[in-house]
Amino acid sequence: MLCTAWDDSSPHMETYWRGLIASGEFSWNPEGRSLEDYESAYLQREFGPECVDAIRLYAELFQAVSFWNRALCEKGSHRRLDKLLDLPDPQNPGQWSQKHEERLNIAWKEIKRYSKIKALLEDLSLKARRNRYHLELLSAINDFQSTSPRLLLALQYCDTADKMKRAQGLEKIHHALKEFDIVWEELKKVYEKTRFISYPEGYVKDRYSHLASQNEDLSWMINVEKQYHKLVRDWLNIIEE
Repeated sequence: MLCTAWDDSSPHMETYWRGLIASGEFSWNPEGRSLEDYESAYLQREFGPECVDAIRLYAELFQAVSFWNRALCEKGSHRRLDKLLDLPDPQNPGQWSQKHEERLNIAWKEIKRYSKIKALLEDLSLKARRNRYHLELLSAINDFQSTSPRLLLALQYCDTADKMKRAQGLEKIHHALKEFDIVWEELKKVYEKTRFISYPEGYVKDRYSHLASQNEDLSWMINVEKQYHKLVRDWLNIIEE
């Protein structure tokens, strides 16, 4: 399987599989069983009978990845970026946080969701009889997508006239950027166990302008992060002069 085969071979794609299977079942027999019954049956078939209680796993993952998809975008998303999120103005402390209050409140909730998903995946990994790789991949994705709300909250910490608090916020930003690099490398290591993460020699590129065909490796998945992190680093150079 070539990871660049489809634009949605990304964190979003990994949350779709159970839905694709469900569409087959319910198209044949829409009255056959409830969604809760299907969820339990899917978990039993996917991971084993001890895992049937984790019926909120995919719903939580989908919500988390949905926020990641737009967290750093003022307009648009990872697939169709229109405008990147702006950065705090040191001359007007607090203004950025007020402007993005709703987004930042969601970011706090997403950090809590991340911890909840992490604990659930760790429990499932202990119980699962099969498909442990799938749980490993979901864990790597969960770590990866949590980096965006962490960066936003670090920026919020800097958006203050308090010099000491701002200095602490700058440290948090540096840590968030470093953490992203680490979890991105970990995600690639997990991906490459089952798929190519770069084009093999002689690969014929897709003639259509799909997002995944624009780069020869997985960097298309983090196009938004690359651009936004550059803005943040340039901003840091000015702030820390």
